[in-house]
Amino acid sequence: MTTAKSTGFVAPAPVRRLETVQMLRGLAAMLVVYHHAGVLLVTRPSSPPGQSLLIPSQATAQLGAIGVDLFFVISGFVMALSARRFVGPAGAGVFLTQRFIRIAPLFYLASLLMLAEALRARLPIDPAAVLNTITFIPFFDDENYSWPLHYLGWTLGFEFVFYLFVAGLIAGGRGGRHGLLLAVLVALPLAGMIIAPKLILWKVLTNGLMWEFALGVLACVLWEKHWLERLRPAFAAVFAVFLVAAPFALWLSPDYQLALGLEPPEGANTRVRSFYWGLPSFLLFCIVVGSGGLAEGRAARLFKLLGDASYSIYLSHLFVVLAIREIDKRISLPADLFVIATLVLSAIVGIAVYRLAEKPMLGVGQRIIRGWSLRHMRTAG
Repeated sequence: MTTAKSTGFVAPAPVRRLETVQMLRGLAAMLVVYHHAGVLLVTRPSSPPGQSLLIPSQATAQLGAIGVDLFFVISGFVMALSARRFVGPAGAGVFLTQRFIRIAPLFYLASLLMLAEALRARLPIDPAAVLNTITFIPFFDDENYSWPLHYLGWTLGFEFVFYLFVAGLIAGGRGGRHGLLLAVLVALPLAGMIIAPKLILWKVLTNGLMWEFALGVLACVLWEKHWLERLRPAFAAVFAVFLVAAPFALWLSPDYQLALGLEPPEGANTRVRSFYWGLPSFLLFCIVVGSGGLAEGRAARLFKLLGDASYSIYLSHLFVVLAIREIDKRISLPADLFVIATLVLSAIVGIAVYRLAEKPMLGVGQRIIRGWSLRHMRTAG
């Protein structure tokens, strides 16, 4: 029988889980919840600016969107770490199937709930939005981006674009060539600056957010070379500069801080966003992952639990936010209670969704992948 190596296929083997990465996933999810709770808070009539200590302004609320940037850095790291397990076209197919099974089922379920709510409210349904919901990547858009039925699907579109580039390298036998992946990801936004057609698909492919995935790949290179721990003091010093500068940036140009999060698929501000929000996310990632001792204690266990449920929290928290908005219309909640209730309930609901829906669906998907791998091995000779 032909060996796995000679068929150009390597059956997926588990990668050692980094608990600190799970903690950061939990933090990223809760930052996004904070962002959406804040946006809703500062736009409600009963919340004049400055009423909340936790979210004193819309620009402050917008900073929570950095959770998305942290997710992209994490994704760059994890995909670079795992890509070398796959070889050739068959391996690229398994890689993409794994990613689809990991992301699509829960997203489609959440999107169906959004569709049901839109139909209940008799809102118009954009066919292009349905297509973008199914394909993730906006293949069918022209010059205008069609937001998926579930708003947060825009981030998953960028994830799948990144996966396609990783799969392309795997298919060419270069899945472990981190330097090549870095070069591609760095070059794409530069190409978008030189060649600038108005097609949305091109704007997504060459979006400045690709640099955040590149930062994650760079973090993987540093981790594999055992440099993260040595460089941690330098990273911490630069991160401290960002922390000190952030309040001044908010005070000097709040409108500019707001603009960083606007219309990401259009790419208007994403190159700057990759510096202001992507670079601090990279620094925080390197500091935490380079500090293995942070994965101990009660707080660490909480964030690891949030990390396990981070995708469920990410997709389900919008329903929590909408529900709290409806409650707030009847009982005007104190501003900070509004924020705290959103954070706590989003975490609880997300953990429940993870255990009752996401985890069982992942189990089924993993069995499908294992069956496919074994069938491929049996028919390879």
